Amino acid sequence: MTHFSPAIDTILGVLLCVIVLFGIPGNTLAFVYFATFRTRNVSQVYFNRIYTVITAVDVCLCAMLVPMAEAALGGRRVGMIFSQETLCAISAVVWSLFTVQSVFLIALLSVSRLWLIWNPLKSVPPRLPYAISAIYFFLNVLILATLLSTSSISTYYDKRYLICTLSGLSNRSLNYVITHEDMVYEHVLRVQWSMLIGLAVVPITISFAISIYKLRAAKATRRVGSTRSLRKQEQAGRTILIVTALYIMCNIPAFGMLIWTSLWRINMVKDLSTVQDYLTSMYQYYDSDFLYYYAWFLSCPVSVAMNSFLNPCVYFWRVERFRKFVRNGTTGRESFWVSTTRRLRIASLH
Repeated sequence: MTHFSPAIDTILGVLLCVIVLFGIPGNTLAFVYFATFRTRNVSQVYFNRIYTVITAVDVCLCAMLVPMAEAALGGRRVGMIFSQETLCAISAVVWSLFTVQSVFLIALLSVSRLWLIWNPLKSVPPRLPYAISAIYFFLNVLILATLLSTSSISTYYDKRYLICTLSGLSNRSLNYVITHEDMVYEHVLRVQWSMLIGLAVVPITISFAISIYKLRAAKATRRVGSTRSLRKQEQAGRTILIVTALYIMCNIPAFGMLIWTSLWRINMVKDLSTVQDYLTSMYQYYDSDFLYYYAWFLSCPVSVAMNSFLNPCVYFWRVERFRKFVRNGTTGRESFWVSTTRRLRIASLH
C-alpha cells in the first residue's frame, strides 16, 4: 500500500504552487475591491459583503495549500508545518472550518439572489452577511472545540492525503484495537462534516435551478429599451449564477467522494477490529493504488483549491469595475492606491 507515483505527486505539487501564487494575490485584490467599494444601492452592498467574506475565505484556503504542496514535492514526507504537532492540529481544524464556511457562503449567495428575484421591491439588511457568517463560523468552532476536548479525537498527518486531518481513533498504531468509543467519535466526526457539506448542496442546487428559470423568463418578457438599472441587476444575477455553477462543477467530485466513502463506512466499518483492518478495508474498497492515494486528494483539496483559484477570474471577467480596479487601482471614486499612499504620508507627518 505504498505505491504512489512520484511523477504524479510532482505534477500535483506544481499545480498547487501555481494556485497559491495566483490564487492568493487574485483573491486579495478581490477582497480589497469588494471591501472598499461604495454604493448607495442596498442590495449591491449586501452582495458585495458576501463576496468580501467569500474572497477572505478563498485567500485562507489558498494559503493552506502551501504545506500540501511541500509534502507533494517532498516525497510525501512530513514538511516543516505538518511535522509540528500543534501546527498540524491547527491546520486540520482551519481546513475543516474554512471548507465548510465556503459551502455555507455559496448557499447564502444563491438563496439571497433567489429571495430578491421573488421579492424585487424588498431590501435586505446590508450587515446581515457579516453577522450570519460570523455566527455560523463560531458555531462550527464551538462544535469542533467540543469534539477536540474529548481524548478520543486526535489530529495526525495522513500520508495518503498529504494533509493533517482529524480522526476519531485515539491511537493510530496499526495493532491498536479499535474500541466502540473510537468508532462512535469517528462516525460523529464524519457525520458532522458530511451534514454541513451535504445539506448545503440542496439549497444551492434548488436556488440555482429556480434562478436560471426566473432569469430566462424575465429575459423573455423584458421590453426593448429597458432601464440601465434593470440590465445591471440582470448582469449581477448572471454573475451570481456563474459563481454558483463554478462552485457546483468544481465540487461535484467532492460530493461524489463524500457519498462513496459514506457507503464504505456504513457497510464495512462495523466489522473492523484494528487500525490495520481499517486501512486494509479502505484500500480494498478503493481497489487500486491510484484511487487509494489520489481519489480523495483530487476530489477534495484540489477541486476546492481550483474553485478558489478561478473565482477571481470570474470577477475580472464579469465585473467591469473590478477590471478597472485591477488595472488602475480605483473603485470608482478616489484611487485605492492613491488613497492608501495619501494616508501613509499623513501618518508619517504625525
